[in-house]
Amino acid sequence: MSQPTVSCFFPGTPQGRELADLLLPRLAARGCDVRERVLTPAEFASACWNDDVLIVDGTVDGDGGAPDVYGVASAPPMALDHVLVVARSPLPINFFGTRHGGAPPYPGRHDNAAIATWVDQQFDRLTLPRPGKGWIRMRSTMRDSTAATERRLNATGQVFFSYRAGRGDRERQARVEVLRRLADEVEAEDRTAFFYPPGALAWEDEMLPAARHWQLASIIDRRLAVADEMWVILTPDYLGSWWTQAELVTIAYRRASGARTPTVRVYDPVSGALTPEPPDLIPAITFRQRRRMARWYTNTDPMTMGPEALLPMRVMSQAPLLGRLRYFHDPVWSTEFWDDPLVTCPVRLRDVPGRIDVEEFLWPERQEGRYRISAGLHGDASAFACPGCGREIAVSPAPARYLWSPLRLGGRVAGGLTVVPVRRARHP
Repeated sequence: MSQPTVSCFFPGTPQGRELADLLLPRLAARGCDVRERVLTPAEFASACWNDDVLIVDGTVDGDGGAPDVYGVASAPPMALDHVLVVARSPLPINFFGTRHGGAPPYPGRHDNAAIATWVDQQFDRLTLPRPGKGWIRMRSTMRDSTAATERRLNATGQVFFSYRAGRGDRERQARVEVLRRLADEVEAEDRTAFFYPPGALAWEDEMLPAARHWQLASIIDRRLAVADEMWVILTPDYLGSWWTQAELVTIAYRRASGARTPTVRVYDPVSGALTPEPPDLIPAITFRQRRRMARWYTNTDPMTMGPEALLPMRVMSQAPLLGRLRYFHDPVWSTEFWDDPLVTCPVRLRDVPGRIDVEEFLWPERQEGRYRISAGLHGDASAFACPGCGREIAVSPAPARYLWSPLRLGGRVAGGLTVVPVRRARHP
């Protein structure tokens, strides 16, 4: 890289200034033209599209306070390959960069030294945006960034493992060990394998509202989009999980949509046999079901969602004329969809199905053994009675997550961030 222009946004916290003092001299020593930008929406947008590299410190304060960057940021960082998003804390659910590793996975922490090392590593791999101005530069930058991101994800996950983790700690650990050995075998053949470890996207016992179910499924969908193959690790309980069903239904959805879809194979962990996809594994999906799934994904995918639109949509649903349109009354805008968690009763939960009922899958709260809990009634409770069996479910809080509301509709809540409470439920 020769004389790249580098803009930086740091929060005005002591640790933010410490990171600035650590990074700025390093960047100058590389021969960069370094500019520490003022935190305004115009400055942020200008840096995204006009500078060669942008570094954004998105650390969320431990007490839930939002650093200034979330009040001025716009959406491009999530799609531009030359934007490096770093943080000492986990990032909000829907604010991130294309290059992973600059912030810790939930609920971990990074220190400034680790961030500086990561930035150094990224500079050794960066390709500068093409020369140009205005829309020409913006189009080429977006196109090149999308291609680079897909290549990078494919390089780390050519084979995607779809598996059920199991219910007990011992069973989960044993199954993960099988996956690690299988990944070693794949990589010995000069390919890469990827799987989400248990709890990577959510705690196993986390009380998730329907919106979070679909949000995590959309994240998996984006991983499947860049994989060459998906291997179904076919244990006897495989179809008993909503998440493994989600991976198979996502394959059906992508095929029906004409989107890039990995080849599906089945792996038997007992015999070690790898066989082609059987004809009844992927369910049929109707046009209406595909449209419903698209609505779920569009409004919950961290790349496309707009939490700032929820309140206006709810207001418009009450308007005299607009309120007559079914669109404004879709469940995707409801407080129940976004706020009320679902719990599973192990006593009432149905046995492992022989096949996937797509209509039932699309509405998790309608499945036997799954129940919607009113957040308003149980939000602060330490325990409540299971709606299925009546036994007491113990509830414990975990570190919160956050949702970011960008400036697209002009107004934001809590300085750009909304707290997403995390609660874990333990059945007796």
